[in-house]
Amino acid sequence: MTGGRGRPLAALAAAAVLAAAGAAHASDWTEYTAFLWHYKGPPKDERLAAAMKSLGIAGSNVDGLESTDFATKNGLRFYADHVAGKGILYLRKEDYQPVWDAWFADRDPRRLVRPNCLNDPATVKKLRELVKARVEKHRGAGPLAYALDDEISITSFANPFDFCFCAHCLARFSAELREEYVEIASLNAEWGTSFRRFDEARPQTTDEIRARMADRPRSEWNLAPWADHRAFMDRTLARTVADLVAFCRELDPAAPAGFVGGQAPNAFGGHDWSLLVPAVGFLEVYDIGSAREIVRSLDERRIPIVSTYFPSAPGEEWKNVYRLHYLFAHGDRGAILWSAEDAFASGDASKPAAYVRAMAPALKDLSSPALAPLLGARPVHDGIAILYSPASVRVHWMLDSWDDKATWPKRYGSFERDHSSLYADWEAWRKLLEDLGYQYRFVSSREVEAGALERDGYRALVLPKAIALSGMETAVIESFARGGGLVVADCQAGLFDGHGRARGLVGSLDALFGVKRGDVLVSERYGTVRPLAREAYEGLVVMEPGVAAASPGTRPKAAAAGIPVVLSRDLEGGGRAVYLNLAVAPYREERGAPRGGEALRSLVAEILQRSGISPPVRVEATGRPGARIEGIRAFGADGAEYLTLLQNGGFSVGPTGKSDLVGVAPGPPIDVRVVLSEPRRVVSLKTGRVVGEGRSFRDALVSLEMSAYRLDPLRR
Repeated sequence: MTGGRGRPLAALAAAAVLAAAGAAHASDWTEYTAFLWHYKGPPKDERLAAAMKSLGIAGSNVDGLESTDFATKNGLRFYADHVAGKGILYLRKEDYQPVWDAWFADRDPRRLVRPNCLNDPATVKKLRELVKARVEKHRGAGPLAYALDDEISITSFANPFDFCFCAHCLARFSAELREEYVEIASLNAEWGTSFRRFDEARPQTTDEIRARMADRPRSEWNLAPWADHRAFMDRTLARTVADLVAFCRELDPAAPAGFVGGQAPNAFGGHDWSLLVPAVGFLEVYDIGSAREIVRSLDERRIPIVSTYFPSAPGEEWKNVYRLHYLFAHGDRGAILWSAEDAFASGDASKPAAYVRAMAPALKDLSSPALAPLLGARPVHDGIAILYSPASVRVHWMLDSWDDKATWPKRYGSFERDHSSLYADWEAWRKLLEDLGYQYRFVSSREVEAGALERDGYRALVLPKAIALSGMETAVIESFARGGGLVVADCQAGLFDGHGRARGLVGSLDALFGVKRGDVLVSERYGTVRPLAREAYEGLVVMEPGVAAASPGTRPKAAAAGIPVVLSRDLEGGGRAVYLNLAVAPYREERGAPRGGEALRSLVAEILQRSGISPPVRVEATGRPGARIEGIRAFGADGAEYLTLLQNGGFSVGPTGKSDLVGVAPGPPIDVRVVLSEPRRVVSLKTGRVVGEGRSFRDALVSLEMSAYRLDPLRR
């Protein structure tokens, strides 16, 4: 991603974060723990503690400098909350909103100064003082973890705003530009500017870059002066978190530290998870924009990850029950129940709310010793990587928001959740692979550049709307394919470089795929597929009408109104490159119907199997045709192999508690037949019963719940 002769800033940032948080560690968190988040509610006394335990809630948060007595005297586990205070890493509305309102009224960039700027030494000093006081107060009571703050952000949540242009940020930004670009001529070539010195290099605001690009075709856009600053603010948040986590560890080596309320990957809030995950030892992440699966993938140390559960609407309590099982199967080690006020009606500990009563059996089940081997288990990938590209997040935000014009600041995170074209594509690819029986891992751009594809044994790389690829990423991906790997892109691959500068009409991987372009039009707006020419292949929308085959070795599977789709190219060395030129995003909704998405499933299964990649576990829902069942394999700390099965729904949950589920609903048990690639002795973890021996077994899945098994090798 470098524009000069320096080291790429992605590598520099990662090195800095890892150096600062080198002590961040995975804890000895050996029990699944549900925590009650205290806000109002019943008095903190023995009656409340007894009621919590009866509901499977064995933990509590302890906020700020408050006493730990309620937890310690009643035998409850706890995490220390807001140890970095409230209002610095998270900006309170009374601090953020006046700045936003004043700027929105006159759009004066001089107002773009973040309260409590994280590059201001005075802010850092204050944060460390807060952390020191709170960790020293609580460490003797044995907290499970420390949460620096909740819903931390450079802005507010994932809302778009151009923080920060203060003198501290601009000085540090200038120094980092010098470190990456080395020569001012290299910066000017990338940015399209004419600065004489690095200390003159002022980034552009969102308004400024949009005005600069207004009359240019997409193929000539250059977002680098804006995108480099957004990436810098990502590094700022990660660097701050890493420093505070390391400081916590100095003060209390026994408990991990991190934060709660993690946001979706976004262009403004600072949530580049490839930098944040290595920095922390504990996390709670909202399951928005595939953030939960991205974090799970990037978590090499198996740190404790928990999820928050908000009150359910009457009659929909089953959704939280399903989420408990689903997220446990996907690596959760606990749950945070929001909040004491909601959980107990009228502040009476003897009157738990319906959503808490519904969750209680699952909380007890998941905290049972029988399922303990799954805590911290390392999931297996089936040789399939999905690219997580922070640079593409930034470019797609600009493209998705373009028609918003001057109202782009009101494209809040809550709107982005449902309208981001990249979020839709990520989730669709996830569910598509899962429905085909494959396990995968998100691999970040930084990991790709560092050689993870070859090092970690991947055989296929999926590029979901990977519109921005660095030169180094491009070279590594080409080498991977020419060395025998399979590379599959849906559309728009490599049209911009890693800084957000368009590459004209030639994507960086066009030569690999053997394609050429007459334009860069795409059938999409606001994350909703909108066919430009209403052309489709087997019901799948053609995404780029300007794409064509560029060489005799590139073979389209078909054409829709003369537009080629599924362009495949065999490479020397046994690799393949496949450019779908089809919309994948609609699959996340279509899969909810019994035969929905069948054409895309068949197509992708054929592509993977032709490259010799078959799912090691196949699950057939014999008792409910069309039901989507996910099988997740993982290896525990004991070295044993485990398999979990459950209905595979798709959902997005945020601070509002909104939950939209597709592909799952309450019902009778589902009879399943599971086919394994190797013979195994299959033991139910919950009952200890042997449910099968050999290459297949049958069982009945309780609706909404997870079934877990140990797969023991069969002795010959």
